Amino acid sequence: MTIRILLIVLFLLSTAVSSSAEIYKYRDAKGVLRFTNNLQEVPKDQREKVDSFHEIETKVEPEVIVQSRRINDYMPTHMKQLITEALRENNIKLNEARIALLGYAFLENSDDTRNTPAKPLYDTLVDECLEVIVHDPYVKQEEGINLTTDLSEALTGKDCIALVTKHREYSTIDLVNLKESMRTPIIVDGRNVFNPKEAVKVGFTFRGVGIGIK
Repeated sequence: MTIRILLIVLFLLSTAVSSSAEIYKYRDAKGVLRFTNNLQEVPKDQREKVDSFHEIETKVEPEVIVQSRRINDYMPTHMKQLITEALRENNIKLNEARIALLGYAFLENSDDTRNTPAKPLYDTLVDECLEVIVHDPYVKQEEGINLTTDLSEALTGKDCIALVTKHREYSTIDLVNLKESMRTPIIVDGRNVFNPKEAVKVGFTFRGVGIGIK
């Protein structure tokens, strides 16, 4: 769903208007632009009708979209912090580590890499680590990225895997086999794909966005 469609749907749901209803715009006491189908909410000196939904989408950005962008922008920094902490717990310096990033696409189960947080995370790690490789089953190549579609190649001998994109293939990874293939069993899960308790039980050092230390 595009942002344009999302904005229109959100607006219709929030106002519960019919296609023939009149929409008004006004600024509240703080100067924030508002839209409503309730004429009683609009100050008498601001009773101006909205001509089209295009005006809504170009002048209003829902807070949920703003917050999502902020979270997405901060994710690479937070993921690097979690990776560094987990490595340190295992007495491994960042410049000694071999790291695999799982997922390069921005959208799960797709090859859409626009605005992907994997790119800045890769860039911030590649010059500091012994090796950084990215696995993505949908993205075949990306300029300047050490990328593979072979999951075994990506995981074997690594000190840490950092899950960036919630591709369906990653939810079926066997944790016991994964541990055996890695040099150091560390998981940093940015998308809540793995079960933290199961991972720790198998013997992983586990970090997850929003769930603290395991």
